[in-house]
Amino acid sequence: MKTLLTKTFLRLIQSRAILAITTFSLAVPLSASAVTGTFAWQLTTANYPGGVVKVDNAGNVITAINTTTSAVNKYNSNGTLIWSVNIGLLVHDKGHIVVDSANNVYVVGNGFAQNATTLGVVKISPNGAILWSSTFTLNSMPGSGGTAEHEASGPIVLGSNGSLYVLAIGDEIPSLSLTAPVNILRINTSTGAEQNRLPFGTQTLDFSNPMSDSAIAVDSANNVFYGSPEGMRSYSSDLQTVRWNTATTSTTFLPYSVRAIILDSANNVYVTGTAPTSGAYTMITKRLNNANGAVVWTSANFVAENLGLGFYPTGIRANDALFGGNALALDSTGTLYAVGGAQDGSGYVGGVLAQYNASTGAAQWSHELTDSDFEGTIADVAIDNNNNIHAVGLLGNGPGAGQSVISVFNTLGNLLWTTSPQFTAGVDNEMTHVALDNNSGVYVIDDVVNSAILAKYTESGSGGGTVPNGTYKIINLNSALAMEAFGQHTTNGTQIDQWAYNHGANQQWAVTSLGNGQYSIIETQCGRSLDVSGFGTANGTKIDLWDHNGGSNQQFSFTATANGYYRITPANATGSCIEGVGLSKANGTLVDLWQYNGGNNQQWIFQAP
Repeated sequence: MKTLLTKTFLRLIQSRAILAITTFSLAVPLSASAVTGTFAWQLTTANYPGGVVKVDNAGNVITAINTTTSAVNKYNSNGTLIWSVNIGLLVHDKGHIVVDSANNVYVVGNGFAQNATTLGVVKISPNGAILWSSTFTLNSMPGSGGTAEHEASGPIVLGSNGSLYVLAIGDEIPSLSLTAPVNILRINTSTGAEQNRLPFGTQTLDFSNPMSDSAIAVDSANNVFYGSPEGMRSYSSDLQTVRWNTATTSTTFLPYSVRAIILDSANNVYVTGTAPTSGAYTMITKRLNNANGAVVWTSANFVAENLGLGFYPTGIRANDALFGGNALALDSTGTLYAVGGAQDGSGYVGGVLAQYNASTGAAQWSHELTDSDFEGTIADVAIDNNNNIHAVGLLGNGPGAGQSVISVFNTLGNLLWTTSPQFTAGVDNEMTHVALDNNSGVYVIDDVVNSAILAKYTESGSGGGTVPNGTYKIINLNSALAMEAFGQHTTNGTQIDQWAYNHGANQQWAVTSLGNGQYSIIETQCGRSLDVSGFGTANGTKIDLWDHNGGSNQQFSFTATANGYYRITPANATGSCIEGVGLSKANGTLVDLWQYNGGNNQQWIFQAP
């Protein structure tokens, strides 16, 4: 028989200090129809692969499409062309355009000619005027005596110090090499003049996509971070001082690639890429100490389930290895998302989206969008103002063909909507980039048979900032225990406590939107409501079951805190929240009302029962 721990006892023996613990939770998709996506329009360029899309602060769309004139185009949200500028450079990837706070556009690329030896950078004003255009000759491989051919350009990042940092990878003329000279350039954003250069050596080169295994980022102090197959390095803002170098301190850091680097508001460094593991390739995501490059945590990689969104679902779970991380994103609560590809032991590959607790590296949930026999992957990810996650990539569709996809999830991992693509099915196409505006616009680049398509989808509904209607277990961050009606009692006034989850109906709650950000929470065993006893507002007020009557003490709002957890606030006591009493992690710990202070015992996650 359960023993109910009293409030008095718990208050006496426990302080109200805030503790952090590592938790692992897995949410599977639930029905979530509050958000929909509708195809709006598309624009097609003729017979040239690639493309980049960005959205400026005015909601206009910036693209660079590789055509014979390599134009940078600006469109309004309706797809009407505002201006087009010929820059004469090949622009390869999403990192090769940046837009500053004044809506100036910076673009990096290399020349069309074979064996081009220069790097080009262009600054374009908001009205389409070229403010400056600069070219830079690359340094050759140390000691080679050769000439550095410009193999690939970018990505580029803007510092807060008036500098633009550009990563450039080269190769030697006349013969190709498996290693490439690396240059990082610091460029004055006002004039386009070179300020400093760091020709520090070489990196391993993937000729199929020279930039695919490299990344660059800067922190708020303008320290520079560079990742490659040889590891991670950090430099001072003037590129003259090596802060740290994992290539010399760790031989097992990321021995194959670093494909994305991102920093949070506290300047913590997160990286993702690919590493060999037992003959396969595994997606690795890590958090690093900014000051010394030490690994804080390494991700636990897994695939929760196959959603079967593709036209070639095989039912084979990708549980042997993950094929590689491609991109990272952080939402407004600091929750981390990584996307890439998963591979099982039979070679079946599918796109993977994973959510991580950024503090601990604990995997909260993960989805494999499909698995197939043709290179399924997620190429890019973006987070909207409601913290919904937009993932784009490729679904398999049989040998030698592919199908582009965009899939949108909320923070709980619920699928909100996914495309039936507007583009030709059964051909080699992939959504490679995604960008969002602040007015429910979703813009993608779809590379279809070597012709880039810019397309827009329009969303309705908010979804991810709240909890979709459904039945959940509600788990406390501090205790990792489930909210329940004590002892499976069903009478009015039954105390709410916490207990290890055992699939009981008294531990399952139907959450229903009432409008205006308020929700009812109904226990499924007896149909009674979660209730603040007697409309109380004082610290320590009992939380119990009561016949549902729609009172403000039975209406709750959910406020995202971090890593998929929420504060639960009753409408009758908006400065307070539902909490697990004290810091107890014991079965039988009571649930009561208390003034909100951000404690782990005041944060809850909604998961599939």
